[in-house]
Amino acid sequence: MNSKLFEKQIISLISKILNLKVSQLNQKSSAKNIKNWDSMNHVKIIVGLEKEFKLKINTSVAMELDSIKKIVNFINRR
Repeated sequence: MNSKLFEKQIISLISKILNLKVSQLNQKSSAKNIKNWDSMNHVKIIVGLEKEFKLKINTSVAMELDSIKKIVNFINRR
């Protein structure tokens, strides 16, 4: 799978969790600039990623996945 396809899946997942339009999110979106991306929703995002991509994300890694760009890069490496 390519990076753009992963990015679309990730943005779709995050938009549903954060109750935002897909058009409101991009590679620069992160916990720092999206008000709804709080600690509880971050956990939901990580769990959603684990289900969507059928993988297990270590807790220390999960803490670092605080932007769409970082998440896309992480998924690409899997």
